[in-house]
Formats: sequence, C-alpha cells, structure tokens
Amino acid sequence: MRTDPFFWNVLTSLPQTLFEVLGEPSSLARDYQFSAVELKKSLRTDGFYRPRRAGLPMYVVEFQFYVLETFYANLFAKVFVILNDQPNISDWVAVAIFESRGLEPKDLTKYEDLLRSKRVKRIYLDELELPAEPSPGLMLLAMVTAPKAKLRPMVERLKRKAEEEVADDKESRKVIELMEELLFRKFATMNREEIRNMFQLTDIRKTVVWQEAREEGLVEGIEKGIEKG
Repeated sequence: MRTDPFFWNVLTSLPQTLFEVLGEPSSLARDYQFSAVELKKSLRTDGFYRPRRAGLPMYVVEFQFYVLETFYANLFAKVFVILNDQPNISDWVAVAIFESRGLEPKDLTKYEDLLRSKRVKRIYLDELELPAEPSPGLMLLAMVTAPKAKLRPMVERLKRKAEEEVADDKESRKVIELMEELLFRKFATMNREEIRNMFQLTDIRKTVVWQEAREEGLVEGIEKGIEKG
C-alpha cells in the first residue's frame, strides 16, 4: 500500500491530527502553517509545521512503512537543514511515525541521545490507542493498520462521525473522501464499485452536498484527485 500521498492529504485537510496523535491540544494547529518542503541535497519532508508565532517549536514529520536503516540520519538531516536555512526558528520537534515498531532501524546507538530527548516523538500506528471519542483524523490513522476484517465497524463509525459531528460541510466531505481513498488503497485488487458495495458507501460525487459544493466551485481539486485514483 502506497501511503505517502494519503498521509499528506490527511495532514493537509486535518492538520490538527498531528497534535492529537501526540496527545497535545488540537487547537495548536491554528498556530502552524502545514506544508511539505523541498530541501537541499534532494531532501523532502513528508510534513513541516511552521510556527506562526515566536517561541513555538517547528514540527518535522516523517512516515515510514518499510525498513530503512538510515531513516533517522535522513530525518535529522532535514531538521538541521531547515534550522540552517531558517535561523529565526528557535525550537524543533521531529515526529517519526512508523507502521509498526518492527520497521524502526535496529542500530540506534548513534542517535540515542536525541531519541531520549524531548525533541523526538516516535509513534507506532499499530499500537495507537484511540480515546473514547476519537477525532476523524485519529480514526483515519488507526484504519491504516487495522486488519481488513475489522474495518467495517470503523467505517460505519467514521461515516456517522463525519455526517453528524463535523460541523463544517467541506471538512465532512473531505473526511469521507479520505476514508474512501484509504479503502481503495487497502483493497487495491478490487474496483471502486466493489469496495463501495462492500462497505455500503455512496459515491460522494452523486450526493446532494457534492453537487452543491461543485456548484460553489469548492471541490474541483478533490474531484480531479478521485478521477486520477
């Protein structure tokens, strides 16, 4: 399952998800501008949270879904390139998000001081513990590693949450779209109609809210993404 575009879309649409998975207030997202950054030496971050006001740390986010022994060397290189280029940033946190603990590099000796510090947060998605009332973003992350046999109740719960609890219609539509995108990736051997039938999903482009949004010019980019998928 190719994951980088999916996580980029989650953090772009629901930037508060990073702070929720770290156990921080979701309201912190208002103090950051999220983007991906092209760096020197062909380095590119999966996600970069630039603080909007002084005194806040920047967050550099990397997702890893295969074994790469140079993962931390690469992550810290990105951190220090950004600090070199943007000396006005006074603090930083590197967030490493692995599919599972088994994908973390084995030889950590040369990074152990940094890994023990407050500047590095390590998240293992298959160990993610959801609160009693998880946000849509946290539910999407949990669904990434959930066994396919257990997805149906998660899909039903996320549909209800998006339809009933997300106040903003545009954000609600985006949550449903992200869920569909994830299911299409997890069941890559099936076509979209088969997947929609399996999970009793309605093609979002046929719904009233989609048509209304299209008339308002709000979903051109989302529609193009679905057509490419």
